[in-house]
Amino acid sequence: MPRFVMLLAFLLPMAAVGAVPQGSEPAVDQLLALKRVGSPAMSPDGRRVAYTVREADWEENAYETQIWLVDTQTAAARQLTRGEKSSSAPAWSPDGRWLAFVSERDGRRQLYRIDPTGGEAEPLTTGEEGVEAFAWSPDGRSIAFTMTDPKSKAVEERDKKYGEFEIVDQDHRMTHLHVLELAAKTLRRLTEGSFTVGRFDWSPDGASVAFDHRINPDPANGGTSDISVVAVATGAVKPLVTQDGPDGNPVWSPDGTSIAFETAMASPWFYYANGLIASVSAGGAVDVLTKGFDEDPSLVDWAPSGILFSAAERTAAHLYRLDPATRQVVQVDPPSGAVLSSFSFSHDFGRASYIYADASTYPEIAVASVPAMADGRRLTRLGDQLAGWTLGTSEVVSW
Repeated sequence: MPRFVMLLAFLLPMAAVGAVPQGSEPAVDQLLALKRVGSPAMSPDGRRVAYTVREADWEENAYETQIWLVDTQTAAARQLTRGEKSSSAPAWSPDGRWLAFVSERDGRRQLYRIDPTGGEAEPLTTGEEGVEAFAWSPDGRSIAFTMTDPKSKAVEERDKKYGEFEIVDQDHRMTHLHVLELAAKTLRRLTEGSFTVGRFDWSPDGASVAFDHRINPDPANGGTSDISVVAVATGAVKPLVTQDGPDGNPVWSPDGTSIAFETAMASPWFYYANGLIASVSAGGAVDVLTKGFDEDPSLVDWAPSGILFSAAERTAAHLYRLDPATRQVVQVDPPSGAVLSSFSFSHDFGRASYIYADASTYPEIAVASVPAMADGRRLTRLGDQLAGWTLGTSEVVSW
């Protein structure tokens, strides 16, 4: 007989809009104004964590996100970016000298970098379309990013004549890989063709980028996702995983000989069944690694100690380590009912930053030593927004 678990939480939080008497309940606008953390990125040396804070901008009737820095030893935090438009997705350069991020401050989502010790942000892209995802090369000299192709001339002429509209299932605009050489400030397109690029990862030697791609951006075609590798120097693309999909989120092994990825292994029921983690080497067969793991894993990284992935388990979520040789899976964080997410690691994988929450704890940026994570502690205190409010209770009901 199946066992079902449900978490019933009655948590009435407080926001920073107006003063409310002790023991009262928040109004709707105070709930909307509640600040939230996101996107933790640990510095290579493990001493700092960049993260985002989202809050309501009542004048613009929108949410605004800015980047903050917190010291992992003292928990001293300061705001790094400011402005009328959001800045998000912080990522450290491999030497820790720069923080790259994306911002809409100039109208489109462009790529910037900033010295975390101070100074103004430097724009790195000025494309007609916005940057979607990006990643530093291992040597820090380049940044790969994805960008949606601009409208064709035919579509632009149509828009001028009839106004902007979209023909569903026809007006597909593909997303492709580009690379920015930082010293020369030159841009090169890495991929092109009748496919759209999703997630990607640099090889450890910086010579190649593995990426997943599908036939077009239509959500209904997610099952067509395959994995290929592109040579950064030449743009030559080599198919790697071409089985029925979806296959995606490639992550290189530390020695550069294999790639781990999320897969359905050609199952036609992928849209509701648990996924799997598999690996493949150049020219080799696909090797499924998590057949014995009865949850839905999401790849995080590949450390020297094994493949790291996250997964939800009933009302909690944890970090796991997979030994690709033995297929053994071990939960990294201590047993608890907590929800851990958005993991980021120091260069040596000795420390981890992440978002911690549970049924009675507001989401906060936390840090812990790896592999045990028994010394985890919170670095932010956005939960102080709840002070003075009447909080409900939480109960797990199972049957």
